[in-house]
Amino acid sequence: AVLDIASATITQILPLGLKDHSRGLPRLTAYAWQDRPVLGQAPSALAGTEDAAFAALPEAPAGVQINLGGFSGLFFEGKTPAGTLKFITHTDRGPNGEPTDLISYIPGNERPFPMPKFQPELVRFELNPISGAFAISERIGLTQPDGVKMTGLPNLQAGAQGTAYTDEIPIDLFGNQLANRPLGIDPEGIVVAPDGTFWMVEEYRPAILHFDATGKQLARYIPEGTAAAVGAPVGTFGTESLPAVFAQRRANRGFEGIALGGGKLYAFIQSALDNPDSAGDTTSRASRNLRIVEFDTTSLTVTAEYLYNLRDISGAGSARTDKIGDATALGNGRFLVIERDDRLGTDANKLIHEIEFIEITPPQPKAVEAEKSQGMLGRLFHKSMQRRFLPALSAPLIGKDAFTKITGPSAAPKDTVRLVSHSATNVKDVIPPGWLQNEGSKISVKMKPGKGINLNQTGRLSLGEEHASLLGNSRLLSNAHGGVGSGLIMRSGASAESLLKEIQKSKGAGLAAGGGSGKGGFKDAYAISGEIQSRKILRVEMPVYPAWAEEQGIEAEVTLQVRVEPDGSVVATSIYVLKTSGYAELDRLAKEALSRWFFGPLDKKKKQRDQTGEVRFTFRLKRG
Repeated sequence: AVLDIASATITQILPLGLKDHSRGLPRLTAYAWQDRPVLGQAPSALAGTEDAAFAALPEAPAGVQINLGGFSGLFFEGKTPAGTLKFITHTDRGPNGEPTDLISYIPGNERPFPMPKFQPELVRFELNPISGAFAISERIGLTQPDGVKMTGLPNLQAGAQGTAYTDEIPIDLFGNQLANRPLGIDPEGIVVAPDGTFWMVEEYRPAILHFDATGKQLARYIPEGTAAAVGAPVGTFGTESLPAVFAQRRANRGFEGIALGGGKLYAFIQSALDNPDSAGDTTSRASRNLRIVEFDTTSLTVTAEYLYNLRDISGAGSARTDKIGDATALGNGRFLVIERDDRLGTDANKLIHEIEFIEITPPQPKAVEAEKSQGMLGRLFHKSMQRRFLPALSAPLIGKDAFTKITGPSAAPKDTVRLVSHSATNVKDVIPPGWLQNEGSKISVKMKPGKGINLNQTGRLSLGEEHASLLGNSRLLSNAHGGVGSGLIMRSGASAESLLKEIQKSKGAGLAAGGGSGKGGFKDAYAISGEIQSRKILRVEMPVYPAWAEEQGIEAEVTLQVRVEPDGSVVATSIYVLKTSGYAELDRLAKEALSRWFFGPLDKKKKQRDQTGEVRFTFRLKRG
């Protein structure tokens, strides 16, 4: 209940969930971007020349009218003296249809492009947050190094569809095959460097792109072996300086996010690489293990790779949350990353997580995508990233709009995280007071483990002026995220006791076992006994607290037995219930959480054998 003290009246009844109402209530204002320019039938009037191959591409059919859109990234560029907000965004590869099989002699599907001469572009615009008016201030057509207009058409096909170095076959709306463009791009993210140049990422190769202030390509960094895959001269498709394994990206699942910090670029692969490679992308579809590339903008080399574990890819169809939407740097090695599914409804997953890099890892040649052993992943990657899974904000609390794709988170004034909808008709803003703090040109985050945002998709630009610090309607979050408050805390060399103290100090996510309502910390959230009691803990994941259990006021304990390998891996198949909570779902959630724990390795002086122990989780609503 929201109580007006002055009038002694209750002004509002809110759903019980994971919130701190003292920090303000969620509020969202949507700004629809109307009257966007129409992409004409003739070649773009943007800067650039046409070579013979470009000129030979067919025009869009008569009657095809499409508004400027398909925005796939967003970067905040400051405010005008009048207080309007300045952004730069960009289109993707242009209008295209769903893959279809129109050419019988070509195996698999082809990708229709209704406007083959579409030129990807950068769009600078301003938003008046008071009037809601949009104004385009500049449109910059992207061009090749030779000044020829860039297109959004594929580059090459080295093998069967779904395999490395192979793009989709482009066709026009009449089913005619279109010629490849070696430097065609499908851009998916942008940052503006201090020198005014643009860094972008794209999905085809995938590639890291560098453009000057006029939109001319300065460099394109792609996986090694690209030209050789089709017998082309080295340099045909770009500078081959990225690890070859990135050529095994799934179609339309290349680099999806980019962030810039400390002279380093971070390129985020959208879904797991298909490594080992197969035409059916079977490895990728079964993997939660995504790679992040660290690229030095001075040496122009890859200096590190990091592992990103998707939270949960068990959903089916459009509910499968198996992709990244975009990312942004917060400073000091921290980033916000969007995970999303393809749903439109209130149960959709549009989740923002905070991650932090704490240790550099050399590029990894091994097939980590197919690796399921926590021990092996720990040796390869897990020490390189600290991640906080953040409970989600349910969009119906702040707006009932929906869209399938969100991208382009950008840090902006007033502690704001802004997002743009890929439908290109709009942009979304969320402002959580106290979470982001401007420090000159730096942005630091004040989030504690357990705070986060879940945005169901909409098609408008939105500004949230206030935001609860711990958010979510438990019922809706249960639909969208399997429960509220799921948290993962990773620390190198921390004991169970020290982790408990740290969690308690941070005041946790509001429930003893990691989610729900109420106040307080994680005191007595779990207890460890047996041989593993003294083992260091590198990774702890708390079970979610289901909405139905919270609503019914259910409190319970479950005790599990577990076996831990010498390298610290939890043997998931060894986990069984010693003492049930009395509720099958609580038992299952506890087992799933424990299966993702990771302990420190045994001292080499000790006998290298498996150890057993017990872990007791306490599901308890907190008081006060």
